[in-house]
Amino acid sequence: MMGDGNFRSTAVVVGLLAALCALAAGLSYVNHDASWYLYVVQRAWHGATLYRDLIDTNPPLIVWLSGAANAISRSR
Repeated sequence: MMGDGNFRSTAVVVGLLAALCALAAGLSYVNHDASWYLYVVQRAWHGATLYRDLIDTNPPLIVWLSGAANAISRSR
């Protein structure tokens, strides 16, 4: 397939960045800001609607990024 190598290299870079972020965040405690987003993701997975049931001033990308951490923690 054409472009398959480009996808793999992009996936490797994204994986490395995610691993570095997990390492940096894993070495510190979860503060109130990070724990709030983990709570928001958990509530959203159980049916709550962002910006209606859960109020936040940040764009939804931070919630989606927190969803990955929440999914990893649920897989254990």
